[in-house]
Amino acid sequence: METQKPPTNNGKKWSEEENEQLIKNISLHKGNRAEVATIHERTQRSIRSQINKIAFKMHNSNVSIEEIKTATYLSEYEIKQIIERRTKHKLSGDKMNDINIVAEEDETINKQ
Repeated sequence: METQKPPTNNGKKWSEEENEQLIKNISLHKGNRAEVATIHERTQRSIRSQINKIAFKMHNSNVSIEEIKTATYLSEYEIKQIIERRTKHKLSGDKMNDINIVAEEDETINKQ
């Protein structure tokens, strides 16, 4: 059995240009992360993590929850969980990496 290769951009840093493209593609593909992951040559988890980062950054720039929902295709509940988790880790000085934060966010959201 052949092992599947990771996506081409797996592990690469996201550029501002790619972040802008990500938001456009999320909207264009109506939040379908599998399609967006293929376009960006990244994993679905990477797409989720980056969307969460963007949502938190938008929140910190005083963008309304409604605008964040529209841009990211995240629910209000998901956005509030992202804000809560990331603020908690930021304030505590926790150096937890984004993948662990996403895993925590996913776990919390899946419990609803």
